[in-house]
Amino acid sequence: FSDMRKFIATAFAVAGLAAATQAAAADTTRMTDQQFVAAARCRGLAGSDALGRIDTTTIDAAIKASSRNRPQFVSDAAAKARDDAERQARRADEAGRTRLTAERDALCTSVQQFGGGNAGVMSTARTPEAQ
Repeated sequence: FSDMRKFIATAFAVAGLAAATQAAAADTTRMTDQQFVAAARCRGLAGSDALGRIDTTTIDAAIKASSRNRPQFVSDAAAKARDDAERQARRADEAGRTRLTAERDALCTSVQQFGGGNAGVMSTARTPEAQ
């Protein structure tokens, strides 16, 4: 009977460890709140005609996948970051556009790891209407 208790206790410990490991691994694919807001800013810059619109399929997928269960204030901050980025791109002079394009490229490259099934295929190719 004592051996059975040890076996059951060990089985529960192994199951708990496996669940904790799986949760930790799953957590690395979810954006932090700060990364989520940065991804929204990336989306605002990527969709800007002034900077040369790029394919946002992967960015949109990453934001959508990571938007579930976000606190409202984080979603609001992300929307503001996107809107601010779009406005800054529209109003930027040549030097500002150069700076914002470099920012966009850096931000959007970091977002691609969260793009789900499309993570490796984020394209910075300009869409036909932006060319």
